[in-house]
Amino acid sequence: MMTSLPHLYIGLDQFDAALDLLLRSLAIFQGIGYEQGEARALTSLQALAIRRQLGDRWGEAGRLRQLGGVYRDLGRFEDATDCYRQSLVTAREVRHTWGEAHSLDLLAAALQHVEGKEAARVYWEEALAIFTELGDSQADEVRAHLEESHEALQSNT
Repeated sequence: MMTSLPHLYIGLDQFDAALDLLLRSLAIFQGIGYEQGEARALTSLQALAIRRQLGDRWGEAGRLRQLGGVYRDLGRFEDATDCYRQSLVTAREVRHTWGEAHSLDLLAAALQHVEGKEAARVYWEEALAIFTELGDSQADEVRAHLEESHEALQSNT
């Protein structure tokens, strides 16, 4: 799997290099006239940098999910999965159970484009277990994803 260079820099706490590369991504949004992506990228860039500087790991996990959404919207699913994996690790480190489940759900959705539905199922099953335990209504949405992936896998056999 391709590693996102900006996220490598973020992981190394080299914010200047990471922000430079993420700003280049922002320029792409601006160049293609994708205003929603531009707005999300600006928000993600600013928020991620601030969260990191403050040592706010809880908020950092959320901003990584948001940045993953920007990559997902661009069809850059490998970069999106990188962000979601980082968000998952961070959510687990700070024991943010809902953030963990949300990261698992988003990771599965992006991962199905990279590694297929079977790989995604593993993460959706984890997300479903957590959302169910929390009594969160998002369990229904995850359950629907699992049913769709099961049907797709059955039709391929």
